[in-house]
Amino acid sequence: MKKHIQLGSIAIMLILLGGFLWKNHTHQQQIEQFSSLYSLLDKVKQHYHVYYLQHGRFPRSNEQANLPEPRQSASGIIKSIVALSDQRVFIELNLEQPVTLFLTPEINSTNQFLWHCRSPNLPENLMESLFDGCRSTRERVSLEKAIADRKSTRQWLFPK
Repeated sequence: MKKHIQLGSIAIMLILLGGFLWKNHTHQQQIEQFSSLYSLLDKVKQHYHVYYLQHGRFPRSNEQANLPEPRQSASGIIKSIVALSDQRVFIELNLEQPVTLFLTPEINSTNQFLWHCRSPNLPENLMESLFDGCRSTRERVSLEKAIADRKSTRQWLFPK
């Protein structure tokens, strides 16, 4: 009887340890994924900043923003990035469910670069951690629509 209790206690401890290790592993993966997201967002912000300083306006295409083509921009949790014709950045994330971000650059009156984040479906736990608060929006745009928007603007800006 005593052996059964000891074996049961050991089994419970192993299960708890396994659960802890799995949760820690999953948490570590999330940290690495979001670290790559923040790193990429820093690069996007830097490209926008440089373009603005050179041209006096924000980029309106991936090419102007020095970003890869939308379908080639996948990296980690990032599914795609599109520089929209209205100067915003459209980002699709691969989380537990697909997430869309709209990032809007701004130069304030003291010439500081600011970024505003909006999302129709960002999980609550991430709303406060992105850009000092990401606000909810009802706007929904698919990758295909974002790419089409970009292409129609390119045709208007650069007719053949």
